[in-house]
Amino acid sequence: MDNDEMLRQAEELQKRMVEAEKALQDKEVSAQSGGGLVVIEGTANGKVAGVFLDPALFNVESRQMAEDLLTAAVNAFQDNVVEAARAISTQILKHS
Repeated sequence: MDNDEMLRQAEELQKRMVEAEKALQDKEVSAQSGGGLVVIEGTANGKVAGVFLDPALFNVESRQMAEDLLTAAVNAFQDNVVEAARAISTQILKHS
């Protein structure tokens, strides 16, 4: 492989990485727990746009239960981010 070919491949890889980063920023991801008592929305690059708490959550007697629901929603959000990133990466690599 000559230098020109290596440079072309490096430029193509750079282009695909930029494309993937943009796709991650644009892909919306959400997760919920407690049947929708806690909802987290954001993007596939892991940025959280909002955390929404159903008012019924504030009637829960146990603070521990509310904390558990929030933790479950955050973990589900992170799992969904990883899944979305994997799907986007696979899609971009197939188009190379």
